[in-house]
Amino acid sequence: MSASVGSGYGQHTRAINEGYAERHGYRWIVDDTDHGHGERDTRWNKVGALREALRAMQSTGEEAVMWIDADAAFTNFAAAAHELLDQAAPSEDLLICRDLSVPREKPTCAPICLNTGAFLLRNTEWSRQLVEHWWGALRDHPALAFGGDHEEAMLAQLYGTGWSGMRDKTKVFGATAFNSVPPFLADHAPEQLVMHASGEPSAVRSLIFGRIASTLAPSPSDGLPWLDIAPLLPKLHPLVRQGYEAAHAKNPDDPKVASVLASLVSESKEEGSAARARELLRQAMRLSPTDANLAVTYGSYAAKHMDDWCDAAAAFVAAVRLQPDSETSAQLLRGANQKCAE
Repeated sequence: MSASVGSGYGQHTRAINEGYAERHGYRWIVDDTDHGHGERDTRWNKVGALREALRAMQSTGEEAVMWIDADAAFTNFAAAAHELLDQAAPSEDLLICRDLSVPREKPTCAPICLNTGAFLLRNTEWSRQLVEHWWGALRDHPALAFGGDHEEAMLAQLYGTGWSGMRDKTKVFGATAFNSVPPFLADHAPEQLVMHASGEPSAVRSLIFGRIASTLAPSPSDGLPWLDIAPLLPKLHPLVRQGYEAAHAKNPDDPKVASVLASLVSESKEEGSAARARELLRQAMRLSPTDANLAVTYGSYAAKHMDDWCDAAAAFVAAVRLQPDSETSAQLLRGANQKCAE
């Protein structure tokens, strides 16, 4: 099951995921209910949707439910998602991937990072209790209702405290077993079950998933929907740059978009790419003056690609000011100052 996000990339992931469900005989549910009635971030809706699904499944006999975010899609149509259950112990009711996309100090990590972009719950009483407690625990943690730390952080807290034997009831898979590692397309293998464009601009998601959805076709052997991602992967990479260019044109004041676009421009080796990438990073640093990592990125780029050690030193000064305890920034500053003085 997944959320509904209307038009745009959501229509493409829906088409792909519906095709995957049809191929494997799964019941596919799209949930567009605001379960929190505006009092929670929309990402909490997955917990509300799972509460309803697991309640209904008490009488259906179905083995498990799998949630997949609207910015994710199945890309290996040969693999059946229910076979993941065989890779977990019968007593493990929550099947979820590690999350390598967030800093470990974030509250979504306790003691390991969990990615709720795609996960499975067996049809058990423990699973029903989990989603009920997960939903209700917000009463004691109202700060998690909105913002960057939301339902994922709440689940991490439950896992960290070992609620109701949760660690023994959870099978934590590798980050790409049925999810993605940022940058989501860079190392995506054809056998990877799910592609998850977490945190990507809508323009990137629309181009990537639209292209994938356009290749869906009935299999000549059985007439069921089929998708072969392997020959498509090389054609998707240029679309990431195209999507970031569109996103930057639409919102030039987004520092994340500017910094990622800078990396993509630099990798292109086009004429003038080094200067443009530098300016994009400079712009991102101006837009996010409290981001020490961005200051380090800009300084490193100015030194390595432009041989401008004095400009690099100025950026490292900002980084040290923002993170005075960072020995890495201090070392970079000392090295840049020495080069600048030569």
